[in-house]
Amino acid sequence: MAKLMFFLTIVFLSLGAIVIQYLQVDDGLERLPYSQQIVEILLILWPIFFLERLFSLIFCGKRTWKSYLAPFFISLLPPLRLAARRCNDQESMWFFSWQTVTPDLYARLEKQFLYPIFVVSVLMIPFW
Repeated sequence: MAKLMFFLTIVFLSLGAIVIQYLQVDDGLERLPYSQQIVEILLILWPIFFLERLFSLIFCGKRTWKSYLAPFFISLLPPLRLAARRCNDQESMWFFSWQTVTPDLYARLEKQFLYPIFVVSVLMIPFW
């Protein structure tokens, strides 16, 4: 289930970024190819994240106010799910496999994403 939800989160994030990019331009969504289908996919995916968080609340059994706060925000903003931890093991999160959250994981991810983030930030610089 974690693999599927990770994939759906990436799809949601990508499609959401495309829609946001076109919303910044006048009549942007009208110019976006397949805009109706993209918006429909986003609207179909959103309840899936809501149901997944609802099931995690039911089956994990934690009943503190903090246990309701994270699923609420993840339901509102599904890309936040990328940083969600396993409900029955708060020391694990899904990142292409179950990873134990440690300072070593943070350092490794920082090294792996340093250059891609740099390249993306350079691509955003206007050159006119």
